[in-house]
Amino acid sequence: MSGFRTESDSPTDGPTDSPTRGAAALGRAVGEANAGAIVAALGGRRDATVTEIARASGVSDRRVRDHLYRLAAAGLVERTGATRWRLTPAGGAQAGPPASRADLARVLDLLPSEAHRALARLVLAAVVARWHRGVDGATGWPSFGLWEPPGSGKTTVGRLCARVLGLDEYAVVRVASDLDRAELLGRRVPDGTGAYRFAPALALGRPLLCLDELDKVRGEARADALRLLQGDSALVLEGERVRLAASVLVTFNAGADPRDVLPADRLRRMVHVSTVGVHEAECRRAAGQLFDEASLPVLDLDRIDVPAGPGAEVRRYFDEELVRSLVAEARALYPGHALSLIVPGRMALGGTDEEEAARAVAADYLVCAATWGGARTTALARFAEPGGAPTVADDEDDTPAGAIGLAEVRAVLCETAKADRRALARAKDTEAIALRGALAELVAQLKAATTAAEVEDLGRILAGLQHRARRHEEAEVARGLAAGRRTRSHPAAPASRAAYLAELARIGSREPPGPVLARLGLAEDDPLPTGHGRWRGNGRSTRGAVVHEGDTWHEPAVQMILAEAIAAEPEPDGRPTLALVPGGLA
Repeated sequence: MSGFRTESDSPTDGPTDSPTRGAAALGRAVGEANAGAIVAALGGRRDATVTEIARASGVSDRRVRDHLYRLAAAGLVERTGATRWRLTPAGGAQAGPPASRADLARVLDLLPSEAHRALARLVLAAVVARWHRGVDGATGWPSFGLWEPPGSGKTTVGRLCARVLGLDEYAVVRVASDLDRAELLGRRVPDGTGAYRFAPALALGRPLLCLDELDKVRGEARADALRLLQGDSALVLEGERVRLAASVLVTFNAGADPRDVLPADRLRRMVHVSTVGVHEAECRRAAGQLFDEASLPVLDLDRIDVPAGPGAEVRRYFDEELVRSLVAEARALYPGHALSLIVPGRMALGGTDEEEAARAVAADYLVCAATWGGARTTALARFAEPGGAPTVADDEDDTPAGAIGLAEVRAVLCETAKADRRALARAKDTEAIALRGALAELVAQLKAATTAAEVEDLGRILAGLQHRARRHEEAEVARGLAAGRRTRSHPAAPASRAAYLAELARIGSREPPGPVLARLGLAEDDPLPTGHGRWRGNGRSTRGAVVHEGDTWHEPAVQMILAEAIAAEPEPDGRPTLALVPGGLA
């Protein structure tokens, strides 16, 4: 009976001298074990037949067939043909191994920026704490938001958290404008006696709810969504008290600042991140690595032991001290007490004491706030120092952090080294192979670095490797030109500044910038045999600005090229006819 994997899972197949109740309990346990074995057998496969599943799970064909229909009704498996079955995303999540701290760190490390990782850690800590402590009636729970351009990894955070929690991402991550009141809050249903009762929406009882594109919602639907963002543990709907278990994550489209969309009382309970400047190609790569796997580690919320609520000192720290780490304009948006509520969740996930968990929550919040100019540079620097004091005096510099601190610097250097390594991927000579190996080793050392001095030393090493890589590229270009390889040709550039400004205004940001800039004469092909498109600015001060295939219009190199072109010949009244904005062209 090891693992309860057996031929039969019927309650009547228990020992004949057992009480009926004991036989039923044994049958249920065996049935659950057999269903788990079937899900596990499908976990490493694209799809399989009943016979293949039976052979892998040790359960008979008849039992496999019976369980498959039950699992399909639960949304865990689905047919791929007349005889083949596969796991749904929810089933794939349940097939994953139980999550450990190392598993979570490994998965979160694949997200495209430190801000994405910080927000995901806060969301998961909030889910764990609210799932266990929300029943105590605690209120003021935080919600979470991501905003700015499409393709910058906003929905990816919701999808990842859903899978890590063992939830069906398609049930958890919903376009807000597609939901009516019944799906968001609930509906009245017949109770069988001729009267009606209120049936809460399933979304309220799940641990997580992600409302995508909240800025598009209007009218009654918007009011319903705002009710979920007020941080309550329960709602009174149709006269009935309904538990609100879900931690809520919302996203906003490009150009929709939550400070313009949400009322102030909701903003004060929200941790939000601006994803402007996050590379779209990097987000696609991260999503591919995260979701192409058969399964991800899964948190079993019901088996996590969550300590009691935060102590008085932790509450005082979040209510009174951490706020001084923000610039003056951002203090009105500070969640305060809401952050202290999720400290027990961070303790449970990180295996740390209360003080260390509070410091980690505070550091992650400041990383998020720094993306929209809310955190002070000095505060982030102190958090970046091991053991540094997590407070900042009121009389210190009120400059918004232009960077995320040590963690973000480390992440940027890692991504730079990875990009340089990818640029050398097709070269087969000895120098390129040595550079690729050195860059891979450097990335590993950067991920393990814990002090500013270590990161600074590794940054200098990276600069030396980049110098060698540039020399290698120049040699490749020279060899290519000597062999007669020519760059791709483009139509002649427009004759005047007015012509290319009109062309830019016509296309907006619907086309990728590299080919457009080359067509307009503002950039030229970079003839490197890497197999990927690259363009360099050809202006006097933009020859070092490189635009890669997959870049978007908000990339600094693109903005630099456009800014130089416009500044080269100002309009007679001194006003440019084209405005450069972070999300593209206007």
